[in-house]
Amino acid sequence: YLVAHSPGGSSQRSQPAVLRPAPALVALDVEDDGDCAFGPADTLVLRFEEGTNRAVSAVGGGVRGYEMDASAVSRLLRFSPEVGSLRGWWAEDGKSLRLMLDERAALNASHQPFLDMLSISVQPDGLLLVEPPALSLPANGSLTLGSVPRCYLDGFEQGLHWYRESSDIEAYQLALDEKVKYSGAHSLRLEGGSGGQYDGLSVTISQSAAQGA
Repeated sequence: YLVAHSPGGSSQRSQPAVLRPAPALVALDVEDDGDCAFGPADTLVLRFEEGTNRAVSAVGGGVRGYEMDASAVSRLLRFSPEVGSLRGWWAEDGKSLRLMLDERAALNASHQPFLDMLSISVQPDGLLLVEPPALSLPANGSLTLGSVPRCYLDGFEQGLHWYRESSDIEAYQLALDEKVKYSGAHSLRLEGGSGGQYDGLSVTISQSAAQGA
């Protein structure tokens, strides 16, 4: 097994310490304002399997939680698609991180990614380790949000321009009928071979795409 030697105060060899696994990202939650897209009113919550070196006991200073500025967040995390500049706040035990858009970051609504498409990767450059005095390699790994309660994540409940592409119209119909979760507050009915209506919005379907106008 791997061992790491902590610095000693003399020329004698220090006692070996077992190198533990890196902190594992185990959950990604969202506090959404109801539009199902990530924006200034939303919060992302990352949860790790154990305490990290961002815990109050590790950071010191008697502060309540540990704040990360936008540059620190960008070193630690990568988002796909991009979400803009973020600030973060660690819980006291270093096991969860809350993220919100930096108040100085201006996001155009058309660039807010749908939450079901959002994935986060932890970068080793962020040097997120297990809580001292234990030793570990830097955390890495990724998660995709996947689903948000009461969100129809194919588009028309989000107040934004919506679309769904498919090369097979049968596959598109199957996704609408059986695969896609939605809130139940709205409904979409497709009629005929090339069009339909949703609350007065026209819908056109081709072999490659369905798009609301």
